[in-house]
Amino acid sequence: MFGPNTYFKDKVNINYSHRDIQFFEYYEKVQKKFKEVFNLENYDIMFIPGSATVGIESLMYSLQVPLNIIGVEGTFKSRWTDMYRNYYRKLTTNQKSKDAINLYCNYETSVSESFYSDEDCFIDATSGFPYLDFPKNCRGFITSLNKQIGSYIGLAVVGIRKDSWDLFKNDSEMSYLNLARYKTYADKNQGPATFPTFILEHLLKVLNNFNIDKLRKKIEDNSKIILKYVDENALIGNKIGPCITFKQNYIPEEICKKYDLYGYWAHREHIQMFTYNGSKREYKKVMKEIYKYHNKKEQ
Repeated sequence: MFGPNTYFKDKVNINYSHRDIQFFEYYEKVQKKFKEVFNLENYDIMFIPGSATVGIESLMYSLQVPLNIIGVEGTFKSRWTDMYRNYYRKLTTNQKSKDAINLYCNYETSVSESFYSDEDCFIDATSGFPYLDFPKNCRGFITSLNKQIGSYIGLAVVGIRKDSWDLFKNDSEMSYLNLARYKTYADKNQGPATFPTFILEHLLKVLNNFNIDKLRKKIEDNSKIILKYVDENALIGNKIGPCITFKQNYIPEEICKKYDLYGYWAHREHIQMFTYNGSKREYKKVMKEIYKYHNKKEQ
């Protein structure tokens, strides 16, 4: 309950392939709508089969200039640092002499902390988008569809600012991590490999009804419900945001089990609640039980 993936019901019909005209039409509509809804007209938008992690690795593989991984210390900063070691060693000496560009998570989920930089950057926006705006100096971003946007698991979204392609390899290098190849195909409303057609159909429906202001209000309202029932000292990181992190052992095991709270079954150190994925009534119900448990302990 209150996990990172938005819950929804959908009916799937698969009656055309990723090389049929119906798919090309959906791809074009989704690209245009994505830019329109999120005010991203100065970015080229590409959809990559896989998770946002695949999008991050595609960025690392495709860049010809070094990255400087900065931001809040946490699971994802550490993960990207480890992953980047596979790619930085492959850059030539000449390329290493160029100025590095920052990569950071604008919302480090593992500790519920946001981060912002005024310098040129690429942004891991997996948990921050679209709640957090991008700075003007954002050269590109990576996010997923299954979190705040509320569509299916299975596609990463990579946006590259139109004036930044000189930083990347061209499309001649044969790799399914090469972003230039995705751009070449996206210009033809396609992808370079087999594509999950039904995801674009659902995404278009979601985007046609998407309201950023409504999403942000929901995140803030649900965060405030949590704050109403707990002492701020029980929380780690930002107290208002897409993901609220509780200190270790604050939520009792029986409540974690009862509501299938995120992190419990995976034996994570901290339990988390994602504030875009539930109703006010649901948050109040759980938080009242947590509040009652702690009041009983104190009596």
